[in-house]
Amino acid sequence: MERGQHYPDELSGLLPFRAEEEAYWGLRVQENRSVVDMFGLKGPKGLAPPGEEYLWFGSFAYSLRGRDDTSLMSLEEASLYRRRFFETYPGLRRWHDREKRAWRLGETETRTLTGRRRMDVDRLTDRLNAPVQGTAADGLKLALAALWERRGECSGAIPVLVCHDEVVVECDADKAQKAKEWLEKAMIEGMDVVMNKTREIDVPAEVEVRITRSWGEGA
Repeated sequence: MERGQHYPDELSGLLPFRAEEEAYWGLRVQENRSVVDMFGLKGPKGLAPPGEEYLWFGSFAYSLRGRDDTSLMSLEEASLYRRRFFETYPGLRRWHDREKRAWRLGETETRTLTGRRRMDVDRLTDRLNAPVQGTAADGLKLALAALWERRGECSGAIPVLVCHDEVVVECDADKAQKAKEWLEKAMIEGMDVVMNKTREIDVPAEVEVRITRSWGEGA
């Protein structure tokens, strides 16, 4: 069994909208550092440290505190964290500002990088989220199309599950390595076509593929 995952799909889909290649590496480094290291703050309890996904899509400081009273981050700390985050990634701030102006003017349509349209987008957070998540979904769909078109390259390997940013393929044990390469190639190419079709910047498409004996091992 092979389990492939775009890594990370929201981050990859976000980058072309910011047109700031160096931010990719900055955020990848940040994933492996604590909030204390980055900004001198404790991370919000219950969120994936440092909770930057909330900020990618327009959340305010109070959202970083979590949903209960056990949060480790005060409102003051969350406000400071949010300010320092956008100071660190000004390209993201510029994109947010541009989309916020369009939203205030009453625009309710968004598009992914492939041009796929979503209408009646009334909330600002949805306006920031839809083109990013949608672009990631477009890349995954292209990967699935490639798997179908190239099914003859790895006979007996069958995609059995697609969830968010993952594809699970089942095959005989002796075909595991071949199926791994087949899946990885399709997923990388699918996302690369979406993100880098203009070649204004070069955003690396990365996939993590694991060979396991059962679904449980891959969890």
